Amino acid sequence: MGDYSLPEDRARAVTIPALVLDGGASFGFMGPTADALAELIPDAQRRTLEGQQHNVDPAVLAPALKEFLAS
Repeated sequence: MGDYSLPEDRARAVTIPALVLDGGASFGFMGPTADALAELIPDAQRRTLEGQQHNVDPAVLAPALKEFLAS
């Protein structure tokens, strides 16, 4: 986490598809941070898991992962 800045060069260098998630009930900065990260990663998909905080319910996470991995 360091100084809380996004590692922009590292994010741009990601060469595989990525899924950037946040929880809709997480701290307010998480959504905008996830948005910014998804914009930087060349082949990123972005989702918010509504009603979830940092400790995501596996029953909510699993369908999102399944959908991403099937695409």
